[in-house]
Amino acid sequence: MALHEILALIKPYCYVADSHRVSIMLTDLAHLQCPYCWESIEVVVDCSVDEQEYTEDCSVCCRPIIISVFAQDGELQTVEARSEDD
Repeated sequence: MALHEILALIKPYCYVADSHRVSIMLTDLAHLQCPYCWESIEVVVDCSVDEQEYTEDCSVCCRPIIISVFAQDGELQTVEARSEDD
């Protein structure tokens, strides 16, 4: 089963549990282009936070991509990817 098929089954909620609580995160699947190898990749983003930035390795070339996510009211607005050198 492909990643997008799995996410379609659990979207829009992903349950995260620890020893003290269970929380719900709004997630979405985003497609972006690696700034190093230029391949199109899929990443899962948390839409419960309006603005966030984090680093995730490319699933093709394994180089670090800085990903900026912008959401509003739990809906994904934009996703930007850039290299560490930008």
